[in-house]
Amino acid sequence: MKKLHNNQSGFGLIEVIIGITMLLITSTAALSLSHTVTTAERLNEKRVVAYNLAQQVIEEIRRKRDSNWDDLKAETRWEDSDILDDLNNYYATTGSECEVQSTSEIVCDIDNTEYTVTKNIDELTDDNISGLHDIANDDRGSYISGTLAKRVEVVVEWFDKGEPQDLSLVTMLSDWSSISYQ
Repeated sequence: MKKLHNNQSGFGLIEVIIGITMLLITSTAALSLSHTVTTAERLNEKRVVAYNLAQQVIEEIRRKRDSNWDDLKAETRWEDSDILDDLNNYYATTGSECEVQSTSEIVCDIDNTEYTVTKNIDELTDDNISGLHDIANDDRGSYISGTLAKRVEVVVEWFDKGEPQDLSLVTMLSDWSSISYQ
């Protein structure tokens, strides 16, 4: 009697199930990664806007320093036309709207996110210089009087998916026009 060989080439049920399982695991991981990247990108975009707001406020404070050092105090009121025009022009393409809330606070609505910008201007002391670096005045061999230098901190706060976010920039400004070099 003749023996028939059945040469079938194809996939069995177990191989198909394993293949589909691997495909599902791979596509789930890819979708999860895509969601994570999209979320991080959105948060980074908001951080860039917050950084730009803080930097623009610091530049406005520098302009105030150059025009009148004695008026540069924590309670110095924003010049509505200066900072608001700059901010609204910078973010004109997004339909932003910024307004002064108090002597130290501006609120900007940019891309449907409300950013609260707060400035703090303090006399420079050993206690608050640590925000700039870890070397005290006495240790570095020079002392800048609080009347000739100010510590400026700008904090930008916003909410992202109900979670509070913030960004802080700190710098030191000096009354460069009053400093004499020997």
